Amino acid sequence: MKIMLILSFGLWIPAQQAQLSKGTTLVDTRISYFQETENQEDLRIAGLQIGLERMLTKRVGLYGSSSFSQAEGMREGEQADALLLGLAFSLRWYAVNRATWHLYLDHGWGLVFSDKPFPPEGSKVNGSRHFGFGVGISMNASWLTSISWSAGHVSNGRGLVDENPSLDGMSLEWGVRYVF
Repeated sequence: MKIMLILSFGLWIPAQQAQLSKGTTLVDTRISYFQETENQEDLRIAGLQIGLERMLTKRVGLYGSSSFSQAEGMREGEQADALLLGLAFSLRWYAVNRATWHLYLDHGWGLVFSDKPFPPEGSKVNGSRHFGFGVGISMNASWLTSISWSAGHVSNGRGLVDENPSLDGMSLEWGVRYVF
């Protein structure tokens, strides 16, 4: 028996829009997929992220998130399966912030904890940073859907092990956001 999942996206102009302004708070949940770009081996990370954002001005938001992810695949000839817990903070700049949609740039830093050294020759605690952009579309006065892309880097910065095995890649995320 095969099960097929189909995601469909549409663009519409709702009667009521979710307005992002100074003092607005957003809660979101996202699913993410990360693919390593540096090595030719197949290492992927899929996860679930929960975040909270506070709009500092109409164009700037401070975003904090936690994520739970599963890494699987090969890295330098070793199996690289691991469970990951991430904590991150980002500063977002909304280049376009309209009532019906918004476009933002995102830059952030965080920590990644794993159940085993990750990458395999690394450590159980790593730092992370990312830069990306996203688009949000209002579904009604309280809900938005969003899609984002980012380039990320994970490494221990030579602080915890002699070597500094890093992980560079790209991430695609889709989620829903609640405005209150």
